[in-house]
Amino acid sequence: DELMAAVLFSLPAQPVNIAGSTQARLAIVGRPNVGKSTLLNTMLGDERAIVDDSPGTTRDSIDAIVRWRDKEILLVDTAGIKRRGRVDAGVDYYSLLRALQAINVCDVALLLIDAGEFVTAQDMHIAGYVIEAGKGMMLVVNKWDLIPEEQRQEFKRSAERRFRFASHTPIVYISAQLGQGVNRILSQAWEIWQERQKRIPQSELNELVKEAVSSRPPPRTGPRRLRIARTYQDEVQPATFVFRVNDPDLVHFSYHRYLENKLRQGFGFRGVPLKLIFAGASRKMNAKMEVRAQ
Repeated sequence: DELMAAVLFSLPAQPVNIAGSTQARLAIVGRPNVGKSTLLNTMLGDERAIVDDSPGTTRDSIDAIVRWRDKEILLVDTAGIKRRGRVDAGVDYYSLLRALQAINVCDVALLLIDAGEFVTAQDMHIAGYVIEAGKGMMLVVNKWDLIPEEQRQEFKRSAERRFRFASHTPIVYISAQLGQGVNRILSQAWEIWQERQKRIPQSELNELVKEAVSSRPPPRTGPRRLRIARTYQDEVQPATFVFRVNDPDLVHFSYHRYLENKLRQGFGFRGVPLKLIFAGASRKMNAKMEVRAQ
């Protein structure tokens, strides 16, 4: 289903209805029967989505507008994303396409997790879809009221450990059935939406990169060392930073991660993925770097 996701992310986003005045688009995603429709109904205050204990009750994406603090937010409830090999032809296949496409067109994905089952491999798989699509993400742990107090710390440690690859992602603990904690979702989702729009002033970015390189110079690869000539933010949604360097092949994964962590420490970007691109500098830039290095 990696191939399916890759194909889907390249498709136009026609099936999901996006109101022109909507400022933020949230997709409620997750495995079957984790409470997505119950959460949507609680947030809307009605019974718009069909709620049933049978896995896979929601067969299609359900869109609704919610007004929150004079803002319009589109909520999309999706069919559950099943494990690899569990997708049947026909309705299940179509529902999976719709769920993945909802991720593709949303601004922020609310990844719903069943607290009673801890964090599953499929939960992490879905999170990978969201990150790959460059979307904001919030982990929403549902059915928290059913977890005994003595097991809650264990769950939180497990969640932090298993989602270490998405450590920038906020986690909220709720009961969609009782409405507990649900009021925190929209405020945090809106903050994540704002983080996706963030553009860093060039002077501040220059200062941060200079300090990062000074504190921890890039490691050598044989006789050569990575040198950064220039850094700039190329895009938002997701935030994309371009590093012009003497040789992109000298960028080690650990230094890539170090620079990403420094960007997060300096500028936030809570709940959103960052894209770092290392591209070769011009001959003129390389010549200047060589002179400075002498």
